[in-house]
Amino acid sequence: MTSQETRQTPAPGAGPKSSTEEPAPGEKRRVAIVTGAARGLGAAIASRLIDDGWDVLLVDLDGPALHESAAGYVPGVAKDTDRGEDRFFCLVGDVSNADDVDAMVRVAVERFGRLDLMVSNAGVAALHDFLDLPLSVWRKTLDVNLTGVLVCGQAAARQMRE
Repeated sequence: MTSQETRQTPAPGAGPKSSTEEPAPGEKRRVAIVTGAARGLGAAIASRLIDDGWDVLLVDLDGPALHESAAGYVPGVAKDTDRGEDRFFCLVGDVSNADDVDAMVRVAVERFGRLDLMVSNAGVAALHDFLDLPLSVWRKTLDVNLTGVLVCGQAAARQMRE
């Protein structure tokens, strides 16, 4: 930055909406699907989206961990006061299965009315020595980490295009 450039300070309230703000009249609430939402980065992303006022479909293959993570969301903050419903919904699903991914998108739209964002966060890591890595583990890693991202992106894009 040169001495003649100045940094712009955002106006008060110009940042993202907080969870305490409802959408303006006529404005639709934003809807996201977050895969791998049971723990780690996926849980953190889902929590932040919910806190910022998004409706979120939480997806993970590990149902008990997903529900345990979702139980930590603050009551009231994660509640849509107009509908009297939670602003999130848990769904067990496998991102490497195209039928499961189509169901994720369908559930998000049926439950929340639209889809604006797909966070393809689900992933697996193979913890094997290179020479001992079974081909089945390699294939599952590729199915989840690569094919899952493709299938999720395609399904979400098809819905968003409608």
